This record gives sequence, structure tokens and C-alpha cells, in this order.
Amino acid sequence: MLRRCLLVMVSAMFLTCFAGYVKAEVNIGLVDTKSVFENHPKAKTARESMEQDIAKFQDTFQAKQEEIKALKEKLDSTALLLSDEEKEKQKKVINDKIADIMNYKEDVSAEIEANEQRLTKEIVDDIYAAISEIAKNKNLQLVIEKGSTLYAATGLDLTNDVMEMIEKENQKSGSKSLEKN
Repeated sequence: MLRRCLLVMVSAMFLTCFAGYVKAEVNIGLVDTKSVFENHPKAKTARESMEQDIAKFQDTFQAKQEEIKALKEKLDSTALLLSDEEKEKQKKVINDKIADIMNYKEDVSAEIEANEQRLTKEIVDDIYAAISEIAKNKNLQLVIEKGSTLYAATGLDLTNDVMEMIEKENQKSGSKSLEKN
């Protein structure tokens, strides 16, 4: 009996000590960052720019391939008429063109990838800045990716707030760039 009373008293003291921590309120928000990224005003411009860069690359690459194909066909059709030395010269020209086209492909691929990373970083930085500002304004201690959340009460989703803030910032920066010109 004495043991039971002592256990109850220790438990009561323990609960009393940590009751303050249990009552602490944690303010949480959710953001669908994938949706925000896809609908970011700069994302559409970035996609269009990337598509133009890729189309330009493909056109140039295809033209270079056609040039190599024409050189090979010319060599094949005139092979019987050319000396061994002339054949080797033509093969060297073709091989040099193939090496050039491969270098071109590597250079352009690296350039496109670097451009994509730069544009992606700009968009991610905008999203992070908007989330941070909203979290500070709403006194939130934690903002979680909505896609990784199994359940959340209504009213925690900040996705629309983030999109509105990004659109306002984009309009401000757009009007500033117009003023500079």
C-alpha cells in the first residue's frame, strides 16, 4: 500500500513537471511545394526557354549529322575513283566532323543543364523566401511538405498564400525591370 502511494505521488510530480511542455502549442503549416513550383511564374518562362534551347540544339545537331552523312555517301560513291591517300583524307575529315559533333553535343548538354539548375535554384529560392516570410507572419514554428503528410486539419494549408506572395513579388520585380528600361 505504501509502495502504491509512493508510486502515485512520484507519477503526479512527474506529470506536474512536464505539464507545461504538454500545453505548449506548436503552430504548423503545410505547403504543396510541387504545385507551387509548377505554377511559379518563372517556371513557364524557364520551360519555354529550355524548349527553345533544346530545339535550337536539335536543329544544329541534325544539320551536322546530315553533313556527315553526305560526306560518307560522297566517299562511298567515289571510293573506286579515289587513291588510297585521298580516301584517307576524306575519312579523316569525316572522323574530325564526328568528333566535332560529339564535342558540340557535350558542350551544349552541359550548358543546358547548368541553365536548368540556375533557373530551378531561382524558383526554389523564391518559394523558400515566401514560405519563410509567411511562417514568420503567421508565427509558425514548422512548415511541412503537404505531399508527405498523411493527415492534417483544415486551415493548415499555406499553398495559396505562398502562390499569392510569389505572384506579388514577381509583379513587383517585373515592374522594376520595366522602370529600368
